[in-house]
Amino acid sequence: IAYTNLGHAYYDKGNETMNADRNSAAQYYAKALQNLKVGKQNTRFFPMDEYDEALHDTYFYLALSYQKLYMITKRENMLSDANLAWRDYFDFFPNGLEGDPLFEKHRETAKKFWDQIKDR
Repeated sequence: IAYTNLGHAYYDKGNETMNADRNSAAQYYAKALQNLKVGKQNTRFFPMDEYDEALHDTYFYLALSYQKLYMITKRENMLSDANLAWRDYFDFFPNGLEGDPLFEKHRETAKKFWDQIKDR
């Protein structure tokens, strides 16, 4: 979970700096991706009582980071990675979180973000 939390923090830092310095924001999103990828590879170590939430956050912020990095760089490989990350997010959305208003709101946000890029 530490990698997921660190990735989320880097994502937030990227958002904070986006308007002032896009290059710094891109670096923060890249750091977010590095950490979230490690978190994704280690989901088997997530604590069972927090598993669904941690899994959700890992996939959600991974997809968001890819998309934000694509929006800054306009690199085609980032677009492809963002699309795959959103597909993973929807495919692996934890059943235990369905119906939870907070996570349903995250899922609605995810759909809006993915709609922006999925047909490019």
